[in-house]
Amino acid sequence: MAANIAGRACRLLAWPHPLRVFYPRQEFTHADGAWLAAAAACLVLVIGLRRRQPLASALLLCVPLSLLTVLNLLPIGATFAERFLYLPSAFACLAAGALLAARARAERRSGAGLGVSILLPVLALAACVPLCRQATAAFHDDLSLWAQAAAVAPEVAHARYNHGYFLDAAGRHVTEDTDRPSAADELSQSLRLDPHHRYAGFAHQLLGNLALQPQSRRLPDPATAAWHYRAALQAQPTLVEARMNLAALALSAPAVVDRDEALAVLAGVTVSAGASASQRQSAQALRLQLLLPPPEPAGAPPGAGADGAGGPGPASPTGTSSPDGS
Repeated sequence: MAANIAGRACRLLAWPHPLRVFYPRQEFTHADGAWLAAAAACLVLVIGLRRRQPLASALLLCVPLSLLTVLNLLPIGATFAERFLYLPSAFACLAAGALLAARARAERRSGAGLGVSILLPVLALAACVPLCRQATAAFHDDLSLWAQAAAVAPEVAHARYNHGYFLDAAGRHVTEDTDRPSAADELSQSLRLDPHHRYAGFAHQLLGNLALQPQSRRLPDPATAAWHYRAALQAQPTLVEARMNLAALALSAPAVVDRDEALAVLAGVTVSAGASASQRQSAQALRLQLLLPPPEPAGAPPGAGADGAGGPGPASPTGTSSPDGS
């Protein structure tokens, strides 16, 4: 893993494009030839410059040394992040400056005047300034940041989930085209890429909420919502919102969620599950509603049974006698 991280760092220092806000650990657990070649090229450059350009060689050697604390030789919070390159990039720029200064001195000694030593930095600036503007534009807000991450790395479930989360927060619930997906598109895609990713429970919870909202020509879909809430609780049992919403379906869609399931789900709305006081109060109120007897059919006389007929209901199955003593 350390060699892969070092190779990715060297590649980004040489050509910092494309950039993204998140790199999953899985990208670094298997050997990657391109990244290993980048790390090897950096080492060869250090050795090759050692005699002719000792200053540049020493500065380049400081690049991998400055990465030692973030190579996951000992596990750290993030496997890799572009912010890890702040210090190494300073050494890389100083090394490039030392090489250009040496080239400028050679050009002056030749009497031909400055040429390549000026042309190379001008070309580098011409190429990097537009890329820099493009990269900084992604930081306009959370939605633009994760939209860029999902576009650059569409195979990363975490990026697709966060993009969907912020699309939902922005009210983007309708698919416009392939480049402008809806929140449900991105959340569903994150689960297709990795059904068990870190935020899979939240993705199912959000998809359940979206299924209950009328979208364009689509009516609310309680069955789909219940499926997602159950999947959310299977992935993360402490999701109080999913518990509350699944239980509430027993009132609005009893054919989808029965009372016994709803009561069992509400039993998990506890302090240990992270439920707030207001959530526990709401759960208790919902529990009382579920325990109320079902309403009598419209137009039935008082005391009518479930079939609408008057008089007492069927005999008790417990073996006790009927009211008239027979």
